[in-house]
Amino acid sequence: MNPFFFGSSEDPLFGAYHPPGDQRGKNRGVVICNPFGDEAIKAHRALRQLAMTLAEARVHALRFDYYGTGDSSGDGEEGRLARWCDDIGDAADELRDTSGVAKVSFAGLRLGASLALRAASGRRDLDRVALWDPVVDGRAYLADLQRFHEAYLEAEFTPLGPHIETAEFTPHELMGFPVPPELRAELEALDLTTEEVTKVRRVTIVASTKDPRYDALAAHLSEQGADVTIEHVPVGVNWNSDETMESSLVPTEAIDAIAGSLIP
Repeated sequence: MNPFFFGSSEDPLFGAYHPPGDQRGKNRGVVICNPFGDEAIKAHRALRQLAMTLAEARVHALRFDYYGTGDSSGDGEEGRLARWCDDIGDAADELRDTSGVAKVSFAGLRLGASLALRAASGRRDLDRVALWDPVVDGRAYLADLQRFHEAYLEAEFTPLGPHIETAEFTPHELMGFPVPPELRAELEALDLTTEEVTKVRRVTIVASTKDPRYDALAAHLSEQGADVTIEHVPVGVNWNSDETMESSLVPTEAIDAIAGSLIP
């Protein structure tokens, strides 16, 4: 793994390049797109393993942090979906320049999957897109985060929790990460089943649970000319848990399914 910074000198992004384990690497590269906030922390080990799996299969892989997140420049209050989509595009260009590959694919988890699909639209060098449990409905996603946030605060402040007014549970922050009004508005407007997506030809949705929203997304993408496959992969290890984050376990079933969908 080769850590480095890329992008503009004013606002550099942090990346981790995983070169192929064989000098005769394939002419293919994959940009791995993080989820948001607390999920990004919990998914770190799993996405690192995905990058290593791709590299072992002779595919160039790049993990990176969006602007205002992780080790990249910027403040968390400046996070915006539109900016993060641009960051994915910059990461794809950087991977092409670094590795010399002609085609790139995107793999994203949760909100990272949603961003990957948006960033993929219109790219002429795009090969495939893998969406792992994508956020299809941004409003429902925010409601879930709010519920987790409230449960966390109640657990942390027990026995004070039951006496805290509900208003105190709704700051511009969820699970310790800022969600400024502008970002919240972008998330509330997110609905992948209504977005126009062009030049995206091969999409794999890797779903750990059966969700009608994934079926609706697949139908929508198919109508726009994409070849879409849904792979239901129940995982034995929940990446989105404190226990998994503190152990060496990763959801190998999902990782193998994603890697397999990106390696022709």
